[in-house]
Amino acid sequence: MNKTLQEIEEEIKDYENENNRLREENDKLKQEIEIYEEENDKLYFETLDKERELLKKKNKYVFFLKNNYDRIYMWLIIIALVFIIYKFV
Repeated sequence: MNKTLQEIEEEIKDYENENNRLREENDKLKQEIEIYEEENDKLYFETLDKERELLKKKNKYVFFLKNNYDRIYMWLIIIALVFIIYKFV
């Protein structure tokens, strides 16, 4: 099967066209990947901010409990005593 020069040139052009099409598709996919990576980074940092806010709130409550443990314990004992006295009276 001998091919003529023109057939070979047409085949080369076809391959080049296919190659160009694939390169364009590859570039589009790379752009899409960049967009998704940017969105992922944005969501990641938003999540970090939310976690930081939650930790701040948690730390606030823990700090409150640590600093007011004696008062809270005292009030719980008083409430328990009032309840016990109320039951017996």
